Amino acid sequence: MSRTLLVITTYNQSKYTKLCFDSIRNIENDVDVLVIDDCSTDDTIELCKEYNHEVIVKETGLGLTDSWNKGYVEFKDRKYDYFILANNDILIPNGAITELKNTFEKWPFSMVVPTSTTLGVGHN
Repeated sequence: MSRTLLVITTYNQSKYTKLCFDSIRNIENDVDVLVIDDCSTDDTIELCKEYNHEVIVKETGLGLTDSWNKGYVEFKDRKYDYFILANNDILIPNGAITELKNTFEKWPFSMVVPTSTTLGVGHN
Protein backbone atom coordinates (compact mmCIF):
# COMPACT_ATOMS: atom_id res chain seq x y z
CA MET A 1 0.00 0.00 0.00
CA SER A 2 1.30 3.45 -0.89
CA ARG A 3 2.00 6.05 1.76
CA THR A 4 1.23 9.74 1.36
CA LEU A 5 2.62 12.68 3.31
CA LEU A 6 0.57 15.86 3.47
CA VAL A 7 2.75 18.75 4.63
CA ILE A 8 1.01 21.93 5.74
CA THR A 9 3.19 25.01 6.17
CA THR A 10 2.28 27.54 8.85
CA TYR A 11 3.31 30.91 10.19
CA ASN A 12 0.79 32.44 12.56
CA GLN A 13 -2.71 32.86 11.07
CA SER A 14 -4.09 30.14 13.38
CA LYS A 15 -7.64 31.15 12.40
CA TYR A 16 -6.94 29.95 8.85
CA THR A 17 -4.94 26.96 10.04
CA LYS A 18 -7.93 25.79 12.10
CA LEU A 19 -10.17 26.00 9.02
CA CYS A 20 -7.60 24.03 7.02
CA PHE A 21 -7.36 21.37 9.76
CA ASP A 22 -11.15 21.16 9.95
CA SER A 23 -11.26 20.52 6.20
CA ILE A 24 -9.10 17.38 6.59
CA ARG A 25 -10.80 15.83 9.63
CA ASN A 26 -11.88 12.79 7.62
CA ILE A 27 -8.57 12.26 5.84
CA GLU A 28 -7.67 8.71 4.85
CA ASN A 29 -5.69 6.50 7.26
CA ASP A 30 -2.80 6.08 4.83
CA VAL A 31 -2.17 9.85 4.69
CA ASP A 32 0.05 11.34 7.37
CA VAL A 33 -0.13 15.04 8.19
CA LEU A 34 3.03 16.94 9.08
CA VAL A 35 3.01 20.65 9.91
CA ILE A 36 6.16 22.69 9.30
CA ASP A 37 5.93 25.88 11.36
CA ASP A 38 8.06 28.97 10.72
CA CYS A 39 8.25 30.17 14.35
CA SER A 40 4.64 31.19 14.91
CA THR A 41 3.99 33.49 17.86
CA ASP A 42 0.25 32.82 18.11
CA ASP A 43 -1.52 29.62 19.18
CA THR A 44 -0.63 27.64 16.01
CA ILE A 45 1.49 25.05 17.88
CA GLU A 46 -1.25 24.43 20.45
CA LEU A 47 -3.72 24.02 17.60
CA CYS A 48 -1.49 21.37 15.99
CA LYS A 49 -1.42 19.47 19.29
CA GLU A 50 -5.19 19.81 19.68
CA TYR A 51 -5.68 18.21 16.24
CA ASN A 52 -2.96 15.59 16.92
CA HIS A 53 -0.89 16.69 13.93
CA GLU A 54 2.84 16.17 14.10
CA VAL A 55 4.58 19.53 13.96
CA ILE A 56 8.16 20.57 13.32
CA VAL A 57 8.84 24.05 14.69
CA LYS A 58 11.80 25.70 13.04
CA GLU A 59 14.27 27.33 15.44
CA THR A 60 14.59 30.37 13.20
CA GLY A 61 11.98 31.83 10.89
CA LEU A 62 13.45 31.33 7.44
CA GLY A 63 10.32 31.75 5.35
CA LEU A 64 7.92 29.71 3.29
CA THR A 65 10.36 28.29 0.75
CA ASP A 66 12.52 26.93 3.56
CA SER A 67 9.43 25.26 5.04
CA TRP A 68 8.59 23.69 1.68
CA ASN A 69 12.15 22.37 1.43
CA LYS A 70 12.01 20.93 4.96
CA GLY A 71 8.76 19.17 4.08
CA TYR A 72 10.37 17.67 0.99
CA VAL A 73 13.34 16.42 3.02
CA GLU A 74 10.95 14.75 5.47
CA PHE A 75 9.09 13.13 2.54
CA LYS A 76 12.35 11.70 1.16
CA ASP A 77 13.88 10.71 4.52
CA ARG A 78 10.72 8.94 5.67
CA LYS A 79 10.40 7.16 2.33
CA TYR A 80 6.84 8.13 1.48
CA ASP A 81 5.48 7.35 -1.96
CA TYR A 82 3.52 10.56 -2.50
CA PHE A 83 3.94 14.14 -1.33
CA ILE A 84 1.26 16.82 -1.10
CA LEU A 85 2.39 20.26 -0.02
CA ALA A 86 -0.18 22.83 1.06
CA ASN A 87 -0.18 26.20 2.72
CA ASN A 88 -2.34 26.72 5.80
CA ASP A 89 -4.71 29.16 4.07
CA ILE A 90 -6.56 26.56 2.01
CA LEU A 91 -9.51 24.28 2.49
CA ILE A 92 -9.07 20.77 1.14
CA PRO A 93 -12.41 19.56 -0.25
CA ASN A 94 -13.80 16.19 0.76
CA GLY A 95 -12.37 13.55 -1.56
CA ALA A 96 -9.59 15.77 -2.95
CA ILE A 97 -6.80 13.72 -1.36
CA THR A 98 -8.27 10.51 -2.79
CA GLU A 99 -8.43 12.11 -6.24
CA LEU A 100 -4.81 13.24 -5.96
CA LYS A 101 -3.73 9.75 -4.88
CA ASN A 102 -5.62 8.23 -7.84
CA THR A 103 -3.83 10.66 -10.14
CA PHE A 104 -0.48 9.69 -8.59
CA GLU A 105 -1.26 6.06 -9.45
CA LYS A 106 -1.93 6.93 -13.12
CA TRP A 107 0.91 9.36 -13.85
CA PRO A 108 4.67 9.11 -13.26
CA PHE A 109 4.98 11.80 -10.62
CA SER A 110 4.76 11.75 -6.86
CA MET A 111 4.30 15.34 -5.75
CA VAL A 112 1.72 18.10 -5.68
CA VAL A 113 3.08 21.47 -4.62
CA PRO A 114 1.71 24.61 -2.96
CA THR A 115 -1.90 25.45 -3.40
CA SER A 116 -3.76 28.44 -2.13
CA THR A 117 -7.08 30.19 -2.36
CA THR A 118 -7.57 32.56 -5.28
CA LEU A 119 -6.58 35.59 -3.23
CA GLY A 120 -4.64 33.99 -0.40
CA VAL A 121 -4.53 35.05 3.23
CA GLY A 122 -2.28 38.04 2.62
CA HIS A 123 -4.66 39.50 0.07
CA ASN A 124 -8.12 39.33 1.63
